[in-house]
Amino acid sequence: GGRIDRLDRIVKDGMERIRVIDYKTGGGNVKWLADVDAIFKQESLANHSDYYLQTFLYAALVKKMYPEVPVSPALLFIQHSAGKDYDPTLCFGREPITDVGPNISRFMELLRTTVDDMFNADIPYQPTEQRERCTYCPYRLLCK
Repeated sequence: GGRIDRLDRIVKDGMERIRVIDYKTGGGNVKWLADVDAIFKQESLANHSDYYLQTFLYAALVKKMYPEVPVSPALLFIQHSAGKDYDPTLCFGREPITDVGPNISRFMELLRTTVDDMFNADIPYQPTEQRERCTYCPYRLLCK
């Protein structure tokens, strides 16, 4: 389960869209990922691809409910929100994702593959090599 922190409908540059916003209280050291595939790459975890995964999934669900409206994923870092021209919209490269629609098919394909791999008994479980990620993980006691 999960909860969308905020949904809003905005008009920017003459284009109306629904924004799916996830609030973040950290420092906002997210580096833009190159594309949908990067969300699922192990090396992208250092760039908070998990934030992308969560927000992109929420946006994909909203898009299914409102297929005719552009739906945009966003991360609102509270500490930066008062900045002039601050825009929480996620980007691929430097390009804002103003609608998840064109990327949903690939996103869902990669999500299914990832989940299938997680439950595949023929693939042994391997904890992350990035041990600092384990510090606050709620499952750290399971994999030691």
